[in-house]
Amino acid sequence: MKFFDELKRRKVIKSAIAYSIVAWLIAQVASIVLPTFNAPAYFMKTLIFILTLGFPVSLIFAWIYEMTPEGIKKTEDFDQNTLMTSHKSSRLNKVIMGSLILVIILLIFNQYSKNTIIESTNIIDNQKSIAVLPFDNMSGDTDQEIMCDGLTEEIIHYLAIVKVFDKVISRSSVMTFKKSLKTTTEIAKLLDVNFILEGSYRQSGDRLRITAQLIEASTDNQVWSEIYERPTGDIFDIQSNIAKNIASKIKGELSSAENYQIRKKPTDNLEAYNSYIKGRFHWHKRTKEDLNMSLDYYKQALELDSTYALAYAGLADTYNVLAYWGWYPQIEGYKLSETMVKKAILLDDQLPQAYAVLGALLVEYQHNFNESEKAFKQAIELNPGYATAHQYYAELLNNTQRKQEARKEIDLALLYNPFSIVMHNISGWFYLEEGLYDEALQEGLRVREIDRENSIGNWLIFYSYLFLGMNDDAVSQLQKEIWPEIVGDSIISVEIKNIYSHSGIDGIVRWLIDFQASELNPNYVNLARLNLLIGNNEEAIKWFELGFEKNDLNTGMKIVGVADFQPLFSHPRFVDLVEKFKERGW
Repeated sequence: MKFFDELKRRKVIKSAIAYSIVAWLIAQVASIVLPTFNAPAYFMKTLIFILTLGFPVSLIFAWIYEMTPEGIKKTEDFDQNTLMTSHKSSRLNKVIMGSLILVIILLIFNQYSKNTIIESTNIIDNQKSIAVLPFDNMSGDTDQEIMCDGLTEEIIHYLAIVKVFDKVISRSSVMTFKKSLKTTTEIAKLLDVNFILEGSYRQSGDRLRITAQLIEASTDNQVWSEIYERPTGDIFDIQSNIAKNIASKIKGELSSAENYQIRKKPTDNLEAYNSYIKGRFHWHKRTKEDLNMSLDYYKQALELDSTYALAYAGLADTYNVLAYWGWYPQIEGYKLSETMVKKAILLDDQLPQAYAVLGALLVEYQHNFNESEKAFKQAIELNPGYATAHQYYAELLNNTQRKQEARKEIDLALLYNPFSIVMHNISGWFYLEEGLYDEALQEGLRVREIDRENSIGNWLIFYSYLFLGMNDDAVSQLQKEIWPEIVGDSIISVEIKNIYSHSGIDGIVRWLIDFQASELNPNYVNLARLNLLIGNNEEAIKWFELGFEKNDLNTGMKIVGVADFQPLFSHPRFVDLVEKFKERGW
Protein backbone atom coordinates (compact mmCIF):
# COMPACT_ATOMS: atom_id res chain seq x y z
CA MET A 1 0.00 0.00 0.00
CA LYS A 2 2.86 2.36 0.78
CA PHE A 3 4.28 1.84 -2.71
CA PHE A 4 0.88 2.50 -4.25
CA ASP A 5 0.48 5.63 -2.13
CA GLU A 6 3.91 6.74 -3.23
CA LEU A 7 2.92 6.21 -6.88
CA LYS A 8 -0.14 8.36 -6.29
CA ARG A 9 1.91 11.02 -4.47
CA ARG A 10 4.39 11.16 -7.29
CA LYS A 11 1.46 11.14 -9.78
CA VAL A 12 2.94 8.24 -11.74
CA ILE A 13 -0.50 6.69 -12.32
CA LYS A 14 -1.93 9.97 -13.59
CA SER A 15 1.09 10.38 -15.82
CA ALA A 16 0.61 6.88 -17.26
CA ILE A 17 -3.05 7.57 -18.02
CA ALA A 18 -2.30 10.98 -19.50
CA TYR A 19 0.54 9.60 -21.65
CA SER A 20 -1.65 6.77 -22.94
CA ILE A 21 -4.43 9.21 -23.92
CA VAL A 22 -2.06 11.64 -25.64
CA ALA A 23 -0.19 8.82 -27.42
CA TRP A 24 -3.48 7.37 -28.64
CA LEU A 25 -4.59 10.80 -29.88
CA ILE A 26 -1.31 11.30 -31.74
CA ALA A 27 -1.60 7.88 -33.35
CA GLN A 28 -5.21 8.57 -34.42
CA VAL A 29 -4.37 11.95 -35.91
CA ALA A 30 -1.34 10.45 -37.70
CA SER A 31 -3.46 7.63 -39.15
CA ILE A 32 -5.67 10.30 -40.75
CA VAL A 33 -3.02 12.82 -41.79
CA LEU A 34 -0.19 10.59 -43.07
CA PRO A 35 -2.20 8.82 -45.81
CA THR A 36 -3.41 12.23 -47.01
CA PHE A 37 0.20 13.14 -47.82
CA ASN A 38 0.98 9.66 -49.20
CA ALA A 39 3.54 9.11 -46.45
CA PRO A 40 5.39 5.77 -46.60
CA ALA A 41 4.08 3.00 -44.34
CA TYR A 42 7.27 3.04 -42.24
CA PHE A 43 6.42 6.57 -40.98
CA MET A 44 3.48 5.20 -39.02
CA LYS A 45 5.47 2.21 -37.79
CA THR A 46 8.30 4.49 -36.60
CA LEU A 47 5.83 6.76 -34.80
CA ILE A 48 4.22 3.82 -32.99
CA PHE A 49 7.67 2.55 -31.99
CA ILE A 50 8.66 5.97 -30.56
CA LEU A 51 5.37 6.34 -28.67
CA THR A 52 5.75 2.85 -27.19
CA LEU A 53 9.36 3.53 -26.20
CA GLY A 54 8.35 6.82 -24.60
CA PHE A 55 5.89 5.19 -22.20
CA PRO A 56 8.41 3.80 -19.68
CA VAL A 57 10.49 7.00 -20.04
CA SER A 58 7.45 9.10 -19.07
CA LEU A 59 6.88 6.91 -15.96
CA ILE A 60 10.50 7.31 -14.85
CA PHE A 61 10.26 11.06 -15.40
CA ALA A 62 7.02 11.22 -13.36
CA TRP A 63 8.66 9.31 -10.49
CA ILE A 64 11.58 11.73 -10.32
CA TYR A 65 10.02 15.05 -11.32
CA GLU A 66 6.79 16.96 -10.83
CA MET A 67 5.19 19.62 -13.01
CA THR A 68 4.37 22.72 -10.91
CA PRO A 69 3.26 26.30 -11.60
CA GLU A 70 6.85 27.31 -10.92
CA GLY A 71 8.23 24.77 -13.39
CA ILE A 72 9.73 21.28 -13.17
CA LYS A 73 10.99 20.25 -9.71
CA LYS A 74 12.21 17.06 -8.14
CA THR A 75 9.35 15.35 -6.41
CA GLU A 76 10.92 15.39 -2.93
CA ASP A 77 11.38 19.20 -3.14
CA PHE A 78 7.85 19.81 -4.19
CA ASP A 79 5.51 21.48 -1.72
CA GLN A 80 2.01 20.04 -2.09
CA ASN A 81 0.46 23.12 -0.50
CA THR A 82 1.63 25.20 -3.43
CA LEU A 83 -0.48 23.14 -5.83
CA MET A 84 -3.44 23.07 -3.46
CA THR A 85 -3.57 26.86 -3.40
CA SER A 86 -2.98 27.28 -7.11
CA HIS A 87 -6.48 27.94 -8.43
CA LYS A 88 -5.13 28.99 -11.79
CA SER A 89 -3.37 25.68 -12.16
CA SER A 90 -6.52 23.82 -11.17
CA ARG A 91 -8.59 25.73 -13.70
CA LEU A 92 -5.94 25.08 -16.37
CA ASN A 93 -5.98 21.36 -15.59
CA LYS A 94 -9.75 21.28 -15.95
CA VAL A 95 -9.59 23.09 -19.28
CA ILE A 96 -6.90 20.70 -20.53
CA MET A 97 -8.78 17.60 -19.38
CA GLY A 98 -12.05 18.91 -20.83
CA SER A 99 -10.35 19.60 -24.14
CA LEU A 100 -8.80 16.14 -24.15
CA ILE A 101 -12.19 14.54 -23.48
CA LEU A 102 -13.79 16.61 -26.25
CA VAL A 103 -11.02 15.66 -28.71
CA ILE A 104 -11.39 12.00 -27.78
CA ILE A 105 -15.17 12.16 -28.33
CA LEU A 106 -14.69 13.89 -31.68
CA LEU A 107 -12.09 11.36 -32.82
CA ILE A 108 -14.26 8.44 -31.78
CA PHE A 109 -17.20 9.98 -33.64
CA ASN A 110 -14.99 10.64 -36.66
CA GLN A 111 -13.74 7.05 -36.64
CA TYR A 112 -17.27 5.70 -36.30
CA SER A 113 -18.47 7.98 -39.10
CA LYS A 114 -15.55 6.91 -41.29
CA ASN A 115 -16.31 3.25 -40.68
CA THR A 116 -19.97 3.86 -41.38
CA ILE A 117 -19.14 5.68 -44.59
CA ILE A 118 -16.76 2.93 -45.66
CA GLU A 119 -19.34 0.30 -44.83
CA SER A 120 -22.04 2.25 -46.63
CA THR A 121 -19.76 2.85 -49.62
CA ASN A 122 -18.94 -0.82 -49.77
CA ILE A 123 -22.62 -1.64 -49.84
CA ILE A 124 -23.09 0.77 -52.73
CA ASP A 125 -19.93 -0.19 -54.62
CA ASN A 126 -19.99 -3.91 -54.01
CA GLN A 127 -23.70 -4.58 -54.14
CA LYS A 128 -23.26 -5.56 -57.75
CA SER A 129 -22.44 -9.24 -57.41
CA ILE A 130 -25.08 -11.93 -57.10
CA ALA A 131 -25.58 -15.67 -57.14
CA VAL A 132 -28.97 -17.15 -58.03
CA LEU A 133 -29.13 -20.39 -56.07
CA PRO A 134 -31.01 -23.34 -57.57
CA PHE A 135 -34.70 -22.89 -56.80
CA ASP A 136 -36.20 -25.62 -54.63
CA ASN A 137 -38.58 -27.94 -56.45
CA MET A 138 -41.67 -28.10 -54.24
CA SER A 139 -43.84 -29.94 -56.77
CA GLY A 140 -43.17 -33.43 -55.45
CA ASP A 141 -42.57 -34.37 -59.09
CA THR A 142 -39.05 -35.21 -60.21
CA ASP A 143 -39.99 -34.34 -63.82
CA GLN A 144 -40.41 -30.73 -62.67
CA GLU A 145 -36.81 -30.67 -61.43
CA ILE A 146 -35.62 -29.82 -64.96
CA MET A 147 -38.09 -26.93 -65.22
CA CYS A 148 -37.02 -25.70 -61.81
CA ASP A 149 -33.37 -25.66 -62.89
CA GLY A 150 -34.44 -23.93 -66.09
CA LEU A 151 -36.07 -21.16 -64.06
CA THR A 152 -32.79 -20.65 -62.22
CA GLU A 153 -30.81 -20.45 -65.45
CA GLU A 154 -33.23 -18.05 -67.13
CA ILE A 155 -33.16 -15.63 -64.18
CA ILE A 156 -29.34 -15.73 -64.27
CA HIS A 157 -29.54 -14.90 -67.98
CA TYR A 158 -31.94 -11.97 -67.42
CA LEU A 159 -29.84 -10.48 -64.62
CA ALA A 160 -26.73 -10.70 -66.79
CA ILE A 161 -28.12 -9.10 -69.94
CA VAL A 162 -29.41 -5.97 -68.17
CA LYS A 163 -25.87 -5.39 -66.82
CA VAL A 164 -27.00 -4.22 -63.38
CA PHE A 165 -24.51 -6.42 -61.60
CA ASP A 166 -20.76 -6.44 -62.11
CA LYS A 167 -20.79 -10.18 -61.50
CA VAL A 168 -23.57 -12.75 -61.93
CA ILE A 169 -22.38 -16.26 -61.09
CA SER A 170 -22.90 -18.77 -63.89
CA ARG A 171 -25.24 -21.74 -63.76
CA SER A 172 -22.67 -24.51 -63.38
CA SER A 173 -21.15 -22.88 -60.30
CA VAL A 174 -24.44 -22.26 -58.49
CA MET A 175 -25.59 -25.79 -59.29
CA THR A 176 -22.70 -26.98 -57.12
CA PHE A 177 -24.80 -25.82 -54.17
CA LYS A 178 -28.04 -27.52 -55.17
CA LYS A 179 -29.58 -29.03 -52.04
CA SER A 180 -26.54 -27.81 -50.09
CA LEU A 181 -26.74 -27.64 -46.30
CA LYS A 182 -24.51 -24.57 -46.25
CA THR A 183 -26.00 -21.26 -45.14
CA THR A 184 -26.54 -18.45 -47.61
CA THR A 185 -23.75 -16.50 -45.91
CA GLU A 186 -21.33 -19.41 -46.35
CA ILE A 187 -22.27 -19.84 -50.01
CA ALA A 188 -21.95 -16.11 -50.65
CA LYS A 189 -18.45 -16.18 -49.19
CA LEU A 190 -17.42 -19.16 -51.34
CA LEU A 191 -18.78 -17.50 -54.48
CA ASP A 192 -17.54 -14.04 -53.42
CA VAL A 193 -20.87 -12.26 -53.93
CA ASN A 194 -22.80 -9.65 -51.98
CA PHE A 195 -26.28 -10.92 -52.75
CA ILE A 196 -28.01 -14.26 -52.89
CA LEU A 197 -31.31 -14.91 -54.63
CA GLU A 198 -33.13 -18.03 -53.53
CA GLY A 199 -36.64 -19.33 -53.98
CA SER A 200 -38.97 -22.22 -54.62
CA TYR A 201 -40.95 -23.61 -57.56
CA ARG A 202 -44.24 -25.50 -57.44
CA GLN A 203 -46.40 -26.55 -60.37
CA SER A 204 -49.85 -28.04 -59.89
CA GLY A 205 -51.76 -28.65 -63.08
CA ASP A 206 -51.67 -25.42 -65.07
CA ARG A 207 -50.84 -23.26 -62.03
CA LEU A 208 -47.43 -22.08 -60.80
CA ARG A 209 -46.43 -20.86 -57.37
CA ILE A 210 -42.97 -19.32 -57.35
CA THR A 211 -41.38 -17.56 -54.39
CA ALA A 212 -38.21 -15.50 -54.55
CA GLN A 213 -36.23 -13.55 -51.98
CA LEU A 214 -33.12 -11.42 -52.28
CA ILE A 215 -30.72 -11.65 -49.34
CA GLU A 216 -27.86 -9.32 -48.50
CA ALA A 217 -24.99 -11.68 -47.69
CA SER A 218 -23.15 -9.51 -45.16
CA THR A 219 -26.18 -9.14 -42.88
CA ASP A 220 -28.26 -12.18 -43.94
CA ASN A 221 -31.19 -9.75 -44.16
CA GLN A 222 -33.99 -10.07 -46.68
CA VAL A 223 -33.88 -7.09 -49.03
CA TRP A 224 -36.78 -8.04 -51.29
CA SER A 225 -39.25 -10.90 -51.65
CA GLU A 226 -42.25 -11.78 -53.78
CA ILE A 227 -44.72 -14.63 -54.27
CA TYR A 228 -46.07 -15.29 -57.75
CA GLU A 229 -49.20 -17.40 -58.22
CA ARG A 230 -49.95 -17.49 -61.92
CA PRO A 231 -50.90 -19.79 -64.82
CA THR A 232 -47.97 -21.79 -66.23
CA GLY A 233 -48.13 -19.68 -69.39
CA ASP A 234 -46.95 -16.67 -67.36
CA ILE A 235 -43.53 -18.22 -66.67
CA PHE A 236 -41.81 -15.67 -68.94
CA ASP A 237 -43.42 -12.74 -67.16
CA ILE A 238 -42.49 -14.20 -63.78
CA GLN A 239 -38.83 -14.67 -64.78
CA SER A 240 -38.52 -11.16 -66.18
CA ASN A 241 -40.43 -9.64 -63.24
CA ILE A 242 -38.08 -11.24 -60.73
CA ALA A 243 -35.06 -9.94 -62.61
CA LYS A 244 -36.59 -6.49 -63.11
CA ASN A 245 -37.57 -6.12 -59.45
CA ILE A 246 -34.09 -7.10 -58.32
CA ALA A 247 -32.46 -4.81 -60.88
CA SER A 248 -34.69 -1.90 -59.84
CA LYS A 249 -33.94 -2.55 -56.17
CA ILE A 250 -30.20 -2.32 -56.79
CA LYS A 251 -29.97 0.20 -59.63
CA GLY A 252 -33.22 2.13 -59.67
CA GLU A 253 -34.97 2.76 -62.96
CA LEU A 254 -33.80 0.67 -65.92
CA SER A 255 -33.12 2.19 -69.31
CA SER A 256 -35.58 1.64 -72.14
CA ALA A 257 -33.10 -0.72 -73.82
CA GLU A 258 -32.74 -2.74 -70.62
CA ASN A 259 -36.51 -2.85 -70.17
CA TYR A 260 -36.86 -4.11 -73.73
CA GLN A 261 -34.28 -6.88 -73.21
CA ILE A 262 -35.79 -8.00 -69.92
CA ARG A 263 -39.36 -8.02 -71.28
CA LYS A 264 -38.55 -9.75 -74.57
CA LYS A 265 -40.17 -13.19 -74.79
CA PRO A 266 -38.01 -15.93 -76.35
CA THR A 267 -41.13 -17.73 -77.62
CA ASP A 268 -44.90 -17.61 -77.25
CA ASN A 269 -45.12 -21.40 -77.21
CA LEU A 270 -44.92 -22.86 -73.70
CA GLU A 271 -44.30 -26.41 -74.97
CA ALA A 272 -41.44 -25.19 -77.14
CA TYR A 273 -39.97 -23.47 -74.09
CA ASN A 274 -40.27 -26.67 -72.04
CA SER A 275 -38.46 -28.63 -74.76
CA TYR A 276 -35.72 -25.98 -74.92
CA ILE A 277 -35.21 -26.12 -71.15
CA LYS A 278 -34.86 -29.91 -71.33
CA GLY A 279 -32.34 -29.48 -74.14
CA ARG A 280 -30.29 -27.11 -71.96
CA PHE A 281 -30.49 -29.54 -69.05
CA HIS A 282 -28.90 -32.36 -71.07
CA TRP A 283 -26.42 -30.03 -72.83
CA HIS A 284 -24.91 -29.04 -69.49
CA LYS A 285 -24.09 -32.70 -68.73
CA ARG A 286 -21.79 -32.81 -71.80
CA THR A 287 -21.75 -36.60 -72.26
CA LYS A 288 -22.22 -38.03 -75.75
CA GLU A 289 -25.59 -39.52 -74.80
CA ASP A 290 -26.85 -36.32 -73.16
CA LEU A 291 -25.74 -34.16 -76.08
CA ASN A 292 -27.69 -36.35 -78.48
CA MET A 293 -30.75 -36.06 -76.22
CA SER A 294 -30.16 -32.31 -76.24
CA LEU A 295 -30.33 -32.33 -80.05
CA ASP A 296 -33.69 -34.10 -79.94
CA TYR A 297 -35.20 -31.61 -77.49
CA TYR A 298 -33.99 -28.57 -79.44
CA LYS A 299 -35.45 -30.05 -82.62
CA GLN A 300 -38.77 -30.60 -80.79
CA ALA A 301 -38.72 -26.96 -79.71
CA LEU A 302 -38.22 -25.81 -83.30
CA GLU A 303 -40.99 -28.06 -84.56
CA LEU A 304 -43.29 -26.23 -82.16
CA ASP A 305 -41.87 -22.78 -82.91
CA SER A 306 -39.73 -22.39 -86.03
CA THR A 307 -38.77 -18.83 -85.01
CA TYR A 308 -37.27 -19.80 -81.64
CA ALA A 309 -33.79 -18.22 -81.91
CA LEU A 310 -32.46 -19.70 -78.65
CA ALA A 311 -33.31 -23.21 -79.82
CA TYR A 312 -31.30 -22.63 -83.02
CA ALA A 313 -28.39 -21.36 -80.89
CA GLY A 314 -28.71 -24.46 -78.70
CA LEU A 315 -28.60 -26.73 -81.75
CA ALA A 316 -25.54 -24.90 -83.06
CA ASP A 317 -23.78 -25.27 -79.71
CA THR A 318 -24.59 -28.97 -79.50
CA TYR A 319 -23.48 -29.83 -83.05
CA ASN A 320 -20.27 -27.92 -82.43
CA VAL A 321 -19.42 -29.80 -79.23
CA LEU A 322 -20.30 -33.18 -80.76
CA ALA A 323 -18.14 -32.48 -83.82
CA TYR A 324 -15.25 -31.16 -81.72
CA TRP A 325 -15.08 -34.37 -79.66
CA GLY A 326 -15.49 -36.62 -82.68
CA TRP A 327 -18.94 -37.82 -81.55
CA TYR A 328 -20.47 -36.64 -84.83
CA PRO A 329 -18.96 -36.65 -88.34
CA GLN A 330 -16.78 -33.59 -87.97
CA ILE A 331 -17.24 -31.67 -91.20
CA GLU A 332 -20.98 -32.40 -91.29
CA GLY A 333 -21.32 -31.40 -87.62
CA TYR A 334 -19.53 -28.09 -88.14
CA LYS A 335 -21.61 -27.31 -91.24
CA LEU A 336 -24.85 -27.99 -89.37
CA SER A 337 -23.65 -25.86 -86.46
CA GLU A 338 -22.83 -23.00 -88.86
CA THR A 339 -26.28 -23.20 -90.47
CA MET A 340 -28.05 -23.17 -87.11
CA VAL A 341 -26.04 -20.28 -85.67
CA LYS A 342 -26.69 -18.12 -88.73
CA LYS A 343 -30.45 -18.74 -88.36
CA ALA A 344 -30.27 -17.84 -84.66
CA ILE A 345 -28.52 -14.52 -85.37
CA LEU A 346 -30.91 -13.74 -88.25
CA LEU A 347 -33.86 -14.16 -85.87
CA ASP A 348 -32.24 -12.35 -82.93
CA ASP A 349 -28.94 -10.49 -83.31
CA GLN A 350 -28.71 -9.88 -79.55
CA LEU A 351 -27.93 -13.45 -78.45
CA PRO A 352 -24.50 -13.74 -76.78
CA GLN A 353 -24.77 -17.55 -76.90
CA ALA A 354 -25.01 -17.47 -80.70
CA TYR A 355 -21.96 -15.21 -81.15
CA ALA A 356 -19.90 -17.40 -78.79
CA VAL A 357 -20.68 -20.49 -80.88
CA LEU A 358 -20.00 -18.55 -84.08
CA GLY A 359 -16.59 -17.54 -82.73
CA ALA A 360 -15.74 -21.16 -81.89
CA LEU A 361 -16.80 -22.31 -85.38
CA LEU A 362 -14.72 -19.64 -87.07
CA VAL A 363 -11.70 -21.08 -85.27
CA GLU A 364 -12.35 -24.80 -85.57
CA TYR A 365 -14.06 -24.98 -88.95
CA GLN A 366 -12.92 -21.98 -90.98
CA HIS A 367 -9.63 -21.14 -89.19
CA ASN A 368 -10.58 -17.46 -89.46
CA PHE A 369 -9.07 -16.04 -86.29
CA ASN A 370 -9.77 -12.36 -86.98
CA GLU A 371 -13.48 -12.85 -87.53
CA SER A 372 -13.58 -15.26 -84.61
CA GLU A 373 -12.21 -12.58 -82.29
CA LYS A 374 -14.89 -10.16 -83.47
CA ALA A 375 -17.61 -12.71 -82.69
CA PHE A 376 -16.25 -13.35 -79.18
CA LYS A 377 -16.05 -9.62 -78.49
CA GLN A 378 -19.63 -9.23 -79.66
CA ALA A 379 -20.79 -11.99 -77.31
CA ILE A 380 -18.96 -10.35 -74.39
CA GLU A 381 -20.34 -6.91 -75.25
CA LEU A 382 -23.88 -8.30 -75.17
CA ASN A 383 -23.23 -10.11 -71.89
CA PRO A 384 -19.96 -9.15 -70.13
CA GLY A 385 -20.56 -11.87 -67.56
CA TYR A 386 -20.96 -14.72 -70.06
CA ALA A 387 -18.21 -17.01 -68.79
CA THR A 388 -18.26 -19.37 -71.78
CA ALA A 389 -17.55 -16.49 -74.19
CA HIS A 390 -14.57 -15.45 -72.06
CA GLN A 391 -13.37 -19.08 -72.03
CA TYR A 392 -13.62 -19.51 -75.82
CA TYR A 393 -11.93 -16.15 -76.38
CA ALA A 394 -9.15 -17.09 -73.94
CA GLU A 395 -8.47 -20.29 -75.89
CA LEU A 396 -8.20 -18.33 -79.14
CA LEU A 397 -5.80 -15.82 -77.55
CA ASN A 398 -3.69 -18.56 -76.00
CA ASN A 399 -3.44 -20.49 -79.24
CA THR A 400 -2.41 -17.36 -81.15
CA GLN A 401 0.38 -16.69 -78.64
CA ARG A 402 -1.28 -13.74 -76.86
CA LYS A 403 -0.63 -15.34 -73.51
CA GLN A 404 -1.18 -12.36 -71.20
CA GLU A 405 -4.52 -11.53 -72.80
CA ALA A 406 -5.48 -15.21 -72.61
CA ARG A 407 -4.73 -15.28 -68.88
CA LYS A 408 -6.91 -12.20 -68.35
CA GLU A 409 -9.85 -13.77 -70.20
CA ILE A 410 -9.68 -17.17 -68.50
CA ASP A 411 -9.45 -15.41 -65.13
CA LEU A 412 -12.59 -13.47 -66.04
CA ALA A 413 -14.31 -16.72 -67.01
CA LEU A 414 -13.43 -18.12 -63.59
CA LEU A 415 -14.59 -14.93 -61.89
CA TYR A 416 -18.09 -15.51 -63.28
CA ASN A 417 -17.91 -19.30 -63.03
CA PRO A 418 -15.58 -20.10 -60.09
CA PHE A 419 -16.64 -23.73 -59.74
CA SER A 420 -16.30 -24.70 -63.41
CA ILE A 421 -14.04 -27.73 -63.72
CA VAL A 422 -13.72 -27.15 -67.47
CA MET A 423 -12.44 -23.61 -67.00
CA HIS A 424 -10.06 -24.54 -64.18
CA ASN A 425 -8.70 -27.32 -66.39
CA ILE A 426 -8.16 -24.94 -69.30
CA SER A 427 -6.48 -22.47 -66.96
CA GLY A 428 -4.18 -25.27 -65.80
CA TRP A 429 -3.16 -26.17 -69.37
CA PHE A 430 -2.39 -22.51 -70.04
CA TYR A 431 -0.03 -22.59 -67.05
CA LEU A 432 1.52 -25.86 -68.21
CA GLU A 433 2.23 -24.47 -71.67
CA GLU A 434 3.92 -21.44 -70.09
CA GLY A 435 6.16 -23.67 -67.99
CA LEU A 436 4.39 -22.70 -64.73
CA TYR A 437 4.06 -26.27 -63.52
CA ASP A 438 3.27 -25.57 -59.85
CA GLU A 439 0.33 -23.38 -60.87
CA ALA A 440 -0.78 -26.00 -63.39
CA LEU A 441 -0.78 -28.67 -60.70
CA GLN A 442 -2.83 -26.50 -58.35
CA GLU A 443 -5.49 -26.03 -61.03
CA GLY A 444 -5.60 -29.76 -61.67
CA LEU A 445 -6.01 -30.46 -57.96
CA ARG A 446 -8.70 -27.77 -57.80
CA VAL A 447 -10.66 -29.62 -60.50
CA ARG A 448 -10.44 -32.78 -58.42
CA GLU A 449 -11.53 -30.89 -55.29
CA ILE A 450 -14.62 -29.48 -57.01
CA ASP A 451 -15.73 -32.77 -58.56
CA ARG A 452 -13.98 -35.90 -57.33
CA GLU A 453 -15.94 -38.11 -59.71
CA ASN A 454 -14.93 -36.24 -62.86
CA SER A 455 -11.72 -37.25 -64.64
CA ILE A 456 -11.26 -34.09 -66.69
CA GLY A 457 -8.21 -32.87 -64.75
CA ASN A 458 -6.36 -36.19 -64.52
CA TRP A 459 -4.00 -35.68 -67.45
CA LEU A 460 -3.20 -32.14 -66.33
CA ILE A 461 -2.18 -33.46 -62.91
CA PHE A 462 -0.14 -36.25 -64.52
CA TYR A 463 1.85 -33.94 -66.82
CA SER A 464 2.35 -31.40 -64.00
CA TYR A 465 3.88 -34.13 -61.84
CA LEU A 466 6.10 -35.24 -64.75
CA PHE A 467 7.45 -31.76 -65.45
CA LEU A 468 7.99 -31.12 -61.74
CA GLY A 469 10.05 -34.33 -61.50
CA MET A 470 7.52 -35.87 -59.08
CA ASN A 471 7.75 -39.24 -60.81
CA ASP A 472 6.26 -41.38 -58.04
CA ASP A 473 3.20 -39.11 -57.92
CA ALA A 474 2.92 -39.17 -61.73
CA VAL A 475 2.94 -42.98 -61.82
CA SER A 476 0.45 -43.14 -58.95
CA GLN A 477 -1.82 -40.75 -60.88
CA LEU A 478 -1.55 -43.00 -63.93
CA GLN A 479 -2.33 -46.13 -61.91
CA LYS A 480 -5.13 -44.88 -59.69
CA GLU A 481 -6.85 -42.13 -61.66
CA ILE A 482 -6.15 -42.31 -65.40
CA TRP A 483 -5.95 -45.97 -66.33
CA PRO A 484 -9.00 -47.20 -64.42
CA GLU A 485 -10.99 -44.50 -66.23
CA ILE A 486 -9.68 -45.65 -69.64
CA VAL A 487 -9.89 -49.43 -69.37
CA GLY A 488 -10.98 -50.28 -65.84
CA ASP A 489 -8.44 -53.10 -65.76
CA SER A 490 -6.45 -53.72 -62.57
CA ILE A 491 -4.00 -55.97 -64.47
CA ILE A 492 -2.69 -52.95 -66.38
CA SER A 493 -2.20 -51.14 -63.07
CA VAL A 494 0.12 -53.98 -62.02
CA GLU A 495 1.87 -53.75 -65.40
CA ILE A 496 2.48 -50.02 -64.85
CA LYS A 497 4.02 -50.77 -61.47
CA ASN A 498 6.34 -53.40 -62.97
CA ILE A 499 7.42 -51.12 -65.82
CA TYR A 500 8.23 -48.32 -63.39
CA SER A 501 10.22 -50.56 -61.08
CA HIS A 502 12.33 -51.96 -63.97
CA SER A 503 12.63 -49.03 -66.41
CA GLY A 504 11.83 -45.94 -64.37
CA ILE A 505 9.83 -43.00 -65.64
CA ASP A 506 11.33 -43.27 -69.15
CA GLY A 507 9.84 -46.74 -69.44
CA ILE A 508 6.43 -45.41 -68.40
CA VAL A 509 6.63 -42.63 -70.98
CA ARG A 510 7.60 -45.06 -73.76
CA TRP A 511 4.73 -47.32 -72.77
CA LEU A 512 2.33 -44.34 -72.95
CA ILE A 513 3.67 -43.37 -76.38
CA ASP A 514 3.01 -46.87 -77.72
CA PHE A 515 -0.52 -46.84 -76.33
CA GLN A 516 -1.48 -43.35 -77.57
CA ALA A 517 0.08 -43.94 -81.01
CA SER A 518 -2.22 -46.94 -81.48
CA GLU A 519 -5.41 -44.87 -80.95
CA LEU A 520 -7.72 -44.24 -83.88
CA ASN A 521 -7.40 -40.44 -83.55
CA PRO A 522 -4.09 -39.87 -81.76
CA ASN A 523 -3.26 -36.56 -80.15
CA TYR A 524 -0.17 -35.50 -82.13
CA VAL A 525 0.74 -32.74 -79.70
CA ASN A 526 0.73 -35.03 -76.66
CA LEU A 527 2.77 -37.66 -78.53
CA ALA A 528 5.34 -34.98 -79.41
CA ARG A 529 5.34 -33.81 -75.78
CA LEU A 530 5.92 -37.35 -74.45
CA ASN A 531 8.82 -37.95 -76.87
CA LEU A 532 10.43 -34.69 -75.80
CA LEU A 533 10.23 -35.79 -72.17
CA ILE A 534 12.61 -38.68 -72.89
CA GLY A 535 14.82 -36.73 -75.32
CA ASN A 536 13.43 -38.17 -78.57
CA ASN A 537 13.47 -34.83 -80.39
CA GLU A 538 13.47 -36.30 -83.90
CA GLU A 539 10.48 -38.49 -83.06
CA ALA A 540 8.67 -35.47 -81.59
CA ILE A 541 9.11 -33.57 -84.86
CA LYS A 542 7.73 -36.58 -86.77
CA TRP A 543 4.48 -36.31 -84.81
CA PHE A 544 4.26 -32.59 -85.55
CA GLU A 545 4.83 -33.33 -89.24
CA LEU A 546 2.09 -35.96 -89.18
CA GLY A 547 -0.24 -33.40 -87.59
CA PHE A 548 0.55 -31.07 -90.50
CA GLU A 549 -0.19 -33.80 -93.04
CA LYS A 550 -3.51 -34.55 -91.34
CA ASN A 551 -4.37 -30.84 -91.33
CA ASP A 552 -4.74 -31.01 -87.54
CA LEU A 553 -5.67 -27.57 -86.17
CA ASN A 554 -4.56 -28.42 -82.63
CA THR A 555 -1.03 -29.16 -83.89
CA GLY A 556 -0.89 -25.89 -85.77
CA MET A 557 -2.07 -23.97 -82.71
CA LYS A 558 0.37 -25.57 -80.28
CA ILE A 559 3.52 -25.81 -82.39
CA VAL A 560 4.84 -22.44 -81.18
CA GLY A 561 4.71 -20.68 -77.85
CA VAL A 562 4.56 -23.80 -75.68
CA ALA A 563 7.34 -23.91 -73.09
CA ASP A 564 8.10 -27.64 -73.22
CA PHE A 565 8.60 -27.54 -77.02
CA GLN A 566 11.46 -25.05 -76.65
CA PRO A 567 14.20 -27.66 -77.31
CA LEU A 568 12.89 -27.86 -80.89
CA PHE A 569 12.69 -24.13 -81.61
CA SER A 570 16.09 -23.98 -83.35
CA HIS A 571 15.82 -27.34 -85.14
CA PRO A 572 15.76 -26.75 -88.96
CA ARG A 573 12.92 -29.23 -89.61
CA PHE A 574 10.84 -27.70 -86.84
CA VAL A 575 11.49 -24.14 -88.07
CA ASP A 576 10.49 -25.18 -91.59
CA LEU A 577 7.30 -26.82 -90.27
CA VAL A 578 6.33 -23.69 -88.33
CA GLU A 579 6.60 -21.67 -91.54
CA LYS A 580 4.37 -24.14 -93.36
CA PHE A 581 1.72 -23.82 -90.65
CA LYS A 582 1.96 -20.03 -90.86
CA GLU A 583 1.34 -20.19 -94.60
CA ARG A 584 -1.97 -21.85 -93.77
CA GLY A 585 -2.81 -18.85 -91.63
CA TRP A 586 -2.61 -20.80 -88.38
